[in-house]
Amino acid sequence: MRIKLQVDLLEASRKAELPFIFKGGTSLLLLPETPRRLSTDIDINQPGRNGAYLWFLSAQTSRSLRKKYLTVWR
Repeated sequence: MRIKLQVDLLEASRKAELPFIFKGGTSLLLLPETPRRLSTDIDINQPGRNGAYLWFLSAQTSRSLRKKYLTVWR
């Protein structure tokens, strides 16, 4: 369920044309041709904003997406 939330959040970000930056283990996973690390989370930030994706989740995603996943974070 956690991976589905991450994929849905990235898809919603793309559809809303919000720029995002991969960071942490996610960026390390994407750099080498052969991944040497398994990261179970996606570290993302919106340029120039701290905590932007919690704001994004509450302000931009559909009500059904929030309802479906918000309880996972509580």
